Formats: sequence, C-alpha cells, structure tokens
Amino acid sequence: IELTEKQVKIFMNWRKKNLVAVLHLMNKIIHEMNLFQKLSLRDDTSEDVLRAKQEQIFKLQRKVLELQLSCRRHILDTFTEQQWDNFRFVLTENGYEIEE
Repeated sequence: IELTEKQVKIFMNWRKKNLVAVLHLMNKIIHEMNLFQKLSLRDDTSEDVLRAKQEQIFKLQRKVLELQLSCRRHILDTFTEQQWDNFRFVLTENGYEIEE
C-alpha cells in the first residue's frame, strides 16, 4: 500500500508496544468464554454468576476494542487518499466487503 518509512515506523512502534497486550487479552477472552459455557451448563451456577462472568468478558473485549481503536487512529491520521485506495484494494482482494 506504499507506506512511507515514517508510517512503517509508527505502525511497528504501535505493534511493539501493544501486540503482546492484544494477544494476551484475546487469549483471556477465549478462556473466559469457554469457562462461561462450562458454567452455564452446570445446574448449580446461578444467573448472577453468569451475568458477572459475562460482564468480565465484556470488560476484556472493551480493552481489546480500545487498543484496536488506537491502531485505527494511527491509520486515520497517516494514510493518504492513495494509500486508502490501495488498502481498500488489498482488503477486497482478501475477501473483505468494503462499503464506499
């Protein structure tokens, strides 16, 4: 998509700073969702416990969202119109539907 060296550096710095946190949070979400499913199948699990567990999952998902939004902000702040066009092309070539 023809990023400049400065743009690549910005994204690599973001990745270096946030990749481990994103992966950790996503793995934690998967773990907690599996636990939620197991708890929900037990007859001795109260609805309050399930609500609390779901709230915990929502909080983890919110943390991932905030990290994703910070990456998105870098994209919005640095991409040129040509880079946007190139990015859209790459996405559509990889099966993503892009609304214009």
